[in-house]
Parts: sequence; C-alpha cells; structure tokens
Amino acid sequence: MPGKKTKLILDTNIWISFIISDRLKYLDNTILRADIQLLFSEELIEEFIIVSRRAKFAEFFKDKDIEKLLRLFRI
Repeated sequence: MPGKKTKLILDTNIWISFIISDRLKYLDNTILRADIQLLFSEELIEEFIIVSRRAKFAEFFKDKDIEKLLRLFRI
C-alpha cells in the first residue's frame, strides 16, 4: 500500500547505545527513511530522561542536549 509507514519503537537501551557509540550507526539510515514512523510513549520518554541523567552518562548527555533530543522525539 503506497504511503503506508512502518511504525518503529526503539527501547531506551537502543537509543542510549545509538547516541553514545558507533555500534548502531546503521540506524541512521533506517530511522531517517521516509517510510519509517518513530513512535514514542510518555513512559519511554520518561525512562530516557532518567537513564540519560545517570552519573555514568554525564559526559555524553548535557541538559541542553537532552532537551534537543526530547524536541526531536516529540515531532
């Protein structure tokens, strides 16, 4: 069916790994495809905020960076 998008939900662990490492670089092309629709629940977003603010991720996630990502998630 033309115009139909594949809905995709990514777990918080996948997002964190994608952002802080090169191991999931292949996701760049996948999540930017026109036929993909990313879905986020409020629970997933809340979990991402909690995890990204953990001390062990402090070097990767500054508050301003988290805010930018949250704006992207809510598009």
